[in-house]
Amino acid sequence: MRKGLVLAAIVAAVAAAPAAAGTGLAGKIVALGPTRIAVHGTSTLSCRIAASSPKAVRALTVGSRVALTCRRGVLTGIRRLGLLPATSTPGALPRSVVPFASAPPQTPSVSSIVGSYPITALSATSITFGAPPVSLTCSLGPGSPDLAGFELGDVIAKAVCTNGVLTSIARA
Repeated sequence: MRKGLVLAAIVAAVAAAPAAAGTGLAGKIVALGPTRIAVHGTSTLSCRIAASSPKAVRALTVGSRVALTCRRGVLTGIRRLGLLPATSTPGALPRSVVPFASAPPQTPSVSSIVGSYPITALSATSITFGAPPVSLTCSLGPGSPDLAGFELGDVIAKAVCTNGVLTSIARA
């Protein structure tokens, strides 16, 4: 529980101070949703995911080790660590490398939330965890886990949506 509270505090702090122009960082993804990513390395960096951001971010999950760059608070480049040669500038992406090629259309889009987050909305068609700036809303579909016994306010440790549909949930 304490780990989740610390994580939530880190994400909230960095969400309030988005990345400056040309900021880069290597580390582990600590929060990832449809519109924001936060990475913790030597510091913590949060970037907005815009339509112009690399589509490959959809294939990443919380806990993935990455190097990312943001300009004016918007994600402009991202790659998994270890897949490309190291750069001379920590956290920077090599200029000669196209940041993490776009995922093929058949690659699922995965969003997840990890920590201690309450269920803040629950209906027959969707579920929401947390609150902005760290929140995740998933549709419910035939492949979704059974939510019998889950109620508003219940705290979860992890939830995963694949292509916008809830595919995994774990209580805190």
